[in-house]
Amino acid sequence: MLNRINRIKKNKEFNYIYKKGKYYTSKYFLVHYIDTKLPNTKVGISINKKIGNSVVRSKYKRLMSEIIRLKLPKMVVKNYIITLKPDVVQANYKILDEEFNQFLRKCNLIEDTKDV
Repeated sequence: MLNRINRIKKNKEFNYIYKKGKYYTSKYFLVHYIDTKLPNTKVGISINKKIGNSVVRSKYKRLMSEIIRLKLPKMVVKNYIITLKPDVVQANYKILDEEFNQFLRKCNLIEDTKDV
């Protein structure tokens, strides 16, 4: 689970990032990101109700949260919103991890591309 200081929870923050930020899309998720003046990275995870019931949605939200938590120290300091797409139910931890690594490298949002 992400630390409290690394989470985006307020609707106002989500809307600001959606309006002003850049985004990247992949098969399993859509990532919005924007620069921040704060000293730490903040992440919000959003999941559509089309992705099964609450148990399934919570499972994938926890899975994505763990992937992000492990990568957080090497990520460039920005605010991120990760929206999971319906295809995510076909993926497992390893596939999502590789997809997120590709995103970080493609957008130059990782400080050290080795050991990711």
